[in-house]
Order: sequence, then structure tokens, then C-alpha cells
Amino acid sequence: MRIRALLTSVIVTGLTLSTVQGAFAAIKPGSACKKAGQVALESKKVYTCVKSGKKLIWNKGAAIPGGVVGALPTQSQPAPTTTTEPAPSVPKPPAIGTSANPVAAGTKVTIGKVAFRLEGTNNSVMAQVCADNGSRDGCTYDAKYNGIPDPKATVWWYAIKASVFNLDTKIIDVGSLDRRFKLVTESGQLIEADSASIEDNLLDKGQIIPSGSATGRFYFKISVGVSVKTLMVINDQSNWPMSETDYYMLTDTSAVGPIPEPGPMATPASLSGDVGSAGNPAPRGTTLVAGKLQFRVDASLQPISKEVCANNGSRDGCTYDAKYNGIPDVKSGITWQALTMTVVNLDSKIVTVGSYDRTFKIALPNGQLRDAQYISMKDALNDSLQLVPGGSSTGRLYFMSKVGVTFKDLLVLRDSSNWPTSSTDYYFSLK
Repeated sequence: MRIRALLTSVIVTGLTLSTVQGAFAAIKPGSACKKAGQVALESKKVYTCVKSGKKLIWNKGAAIPGGVVGALPTQSQPAPTTTTEPAPSVPKPPAIGTSANPVAAGTKVTIGKVAFRLEGTNNSVMAQVCADNGSRDGCTYDAKYNGIPDPKATVWWYAIKASVFNLDTKIIDVGSLDRRFKLVTESGQLIEADSASIEDNLLDKGQIIPSGSATGRFYFKISVGVSVKTLMVINDQSNWPMSETDYYMLTDTSAVGPIPEPGPMATPASLSGDVGSAGNPAPRGTTLVAGKLQFRVDASLQPISKEVCANNGSRDGCTYDAKYNGIPDVKSGITWQALTMTVVNLDSKIVTVGSYDRTFKIALPNGQLRDAQYISMKDALNDSLQLVPGGSSTGRLYFMSKVGVTFKDLLVLRDSSNWPTSSTDYYFSLK
């Protein structure tokens, strides 16, 4: 049984006895061998080296069943070699925002220090654009001098709704030279956004304080017969002339669902700083030096439409009564407000408060800014008020808005007296 068990461990199919004949010298039972346990094949028998007394000899051998033999246990077999195939390389997906992988509509993407989110398209803004100003391309006036679309127009207007978020520590202007907004036509051509002065045009009304946001639209003027894709390109030139980058963004939100408005902003603690900074506005009644002038907010916003319209009934939001007296136009949807301020000239020369060196802006709840109006009122600080050295004056800043629009209790004065070297923003609380 021991020989049969040993024999079983070495038998494999495929080789015949003749394969191994000649690997050893002829074996005779009882002849000397060298090592106990050594096995050899000869004439269809398996011989084993055994100890007999003090000698090692070959035994009588055992016949191989069926005459099939395998490789000798004493022979070394080469280890099989294995080849590992390299894993197939998986190509990386294109970067988000490239032409091959545009940013999905409704998704916020950060470009430099500004974040953008496209929120849908509107190809039916022609009536609104023309009602705002009938002198625009594609518009005309009816018999009552109302702006209407021109039936013979060679252009049409298209709008893309968007929200913009200021991630910078200073005021940003969406429509500055740092960015270009372009619509892609079906043929692959680009149409640049128009800076028409429309209430919600982000290129015209897109100034935002730090951590603030603005929701509005980009307007495009397109030739009749030209079709457009739901694709916009934002060309970021904030690092110009070192580099510029194009970001591709989809505009169709039909598969996205409703997108919530950004809502009112909150001033983060990271913006805290000196009095007059974005995080620490100068309180009402506190003096603040801006450039070579000293300012103090004396009273917060007050409704003033009646006074503004009485001064000039031709202003926006105004009309005339039967006696040709200027009165507020209740159908206009426009209202006027004003705040009171005191200014002192600290310079050694005469200054004009309302020169191009200074602009006054009030913040909406979301952080978007609206400019004070340059209107000819006797107490308008930003009209033609001039002060001698050491002189002072108390007057008002006038702001126009749609009925129902509220303002944040925050005034911003931009001092550009050192332009183009620098400009500085000063913040005043109206509370």
C-alpha cells in the first residue's frame, strides 16, 4: 500500500514510459543505490532504494498499472511563469466648465472671487425691453408714445437669469472689464451681453458689497433669424494680462426645478475691521474722514416723492395734475427716498462734493448697490455743492426705486480722489 500511495502522487496523464527511459542507468533488483527512498522507473516498474542490513539496494520493484508513468519525484520541474496584464487606463472626464463639460444650469460655480449661477432663459423680453425705452434697437413708439416692439425690427432681445455672489473683501462690479458674458449661437458664434440701462441688467446694476449677492438678467441683442443654444460663456480676465479663462455654462433649468433666491446677506465676522470698513460701518451720527472730506449721517431714509415731484413733474415716478403741478405718478411704480448728511471740507482748496471723485451708493438687503441720483435739488449733496476750506453743509442724498423695494441700512461712499492709483470704499450705518 505504501508503494501504491507513492505511485499515485507522481502519476499524471500524457506521458508514456518511453518518455523517461534513459534518464537512469539500467536497474537490477539487489544492486547498490545511493540514497534510501530514491525512486526510479525501469521496464514499466517502479524501484525504490531500501536499506538491507548496512547496505542500500534496489528492491524488486512494483508494476505500474496501465503502463502510464509521470515525472520522477527526483526531477525538478520549472515553476510556471505568469504574466500580469496592465490594467486598462481610464480616461479622466473633462474638467467642469470646459466646452466638453459645461457647468449644469442651476449650479453655482466660482470664477476668481465671484460665484455665478445661471437660472433660466427668457426669449419673450422684447416687450419689457421696449416698454423701458422705445428708442432701443428693435423698438418703436405707439401713438401714445409708449415703447413697443417694432414689427419691422431686424433684431430681437433674449435674457438669461442669473445670481451673482461676491466672495471678495471689496465691492465688485459684475459689468467691469474683468468679465465678459457671451451667448453661443447654433452656428457656434458668440454674442456679447448688452449693457443697456435696464432695472435688472446685471451689467448695469451689478455692484455688490462683500458677502452680498445680486439676482438679475443678462440681456442679448440678436439678429432676426439667428438661433441660439442654451449655452453661455463667461470670459474671466481678472488675471489679465497674465492669463484669461473661459467658463462654459448651460442656461436651461427646465429639468432642474425651482431655484431659491439668495435672500438677505449676513455680514461675516471675517469682515470686521476699522470703523468705516465693510464689517464695521460708522454708526449714524458718527463722523468719518474719507479722503479730504469729513462725513456724518444725520438721518436715515425718508419718503420724499411729493417734494421731488413738486420740484419737477417730469422726473421718473412723477407727473402733472390739471394745474400743471408736479405730483407723484401712482401708476409709475416708482418712489423716492432721501437721507440727510453733513459734509466738512478738510482740504486746503475748494471742493465739489458731488464730483467724479465721490459716488454714493445704498445697499439692498441682498448686498446689491444702487447709486444716489444726480438730481437738481437745492439741498442735493451730490449735485453742484461746493465748499471752501473749512466749510460745511448739511443736505440730502436722493434714491429712486420701485415701489415695494426696501433698502438695507447701509450707505457706501466710494472715494476715487486717488484714481487711477487707488479707490477706497467707506461704509456708514443708517441706524
